[in-house]
Amino acid sequence: MRSVTTLDFLLGAWSVERWIDDALSGDVGTFQGTAIFAKESDDDRRVRFDETGVVRFGDYSGRASRRLFFSEGPGPLIDVSFADGHHFIELDLREGSSKDHHQCASDGYDVTTIVIDNDHIEEQWRVQGPGKNYVAVTLMKRLI
Repeated sequence: MRSVTTLDFLLGAWSVERWIDDALSGDVGTFQGTAIFAKESDDDRRVRFDETGVVRFGDYSGRASRRLFFSEGPGPLIDVSFADGHHFIELDLREGSSKDHHQCASDGYDVTTIVIDNDHIEEQWRVQGPGKNYVAVTLMKRLI
C-alpha cells in the first residue's frame, strides 16, 4: 500500500464485483456496481462510502445500495459504521490486510480486507448464525 493513511488510500471511485455463496439455501449470487469513498465536506477525518449496483441472487435480480462511514479512530484504526451510526468493524490496512469480527445478535460476521495492490482490494465475509451461513467475496478495482 502507498505510504498514506487508510482513509486517503480508499478515497475515489471503485468498481465492485461480489460473489455470494449461501450454504443454507444453496443459492449463489453476484453483485456488480460501483463504490465511492468521499470525504465529508465538514470533516476530513470521516469518509462516506456509497455502493450502488445490481444484485442477482437465486431468481432475484434488482438494484441494491448501501452506505457506510469510515472514521479515524484511536491510533491507526478506522471505525467503520453503518449509515445509522452503529459500529460495524475496525479497519487497519497499514500492513496490507485487516481482520475483524462483528456480532449482530446471534449472527457472527468475520470480515477480512486485503490490499492486493494500490488499485485492488479484496474483502471476504464469512457469516454464520441460526438463519445465516454464507460467504461473500468482493473485489474492488480503483477507477479514479
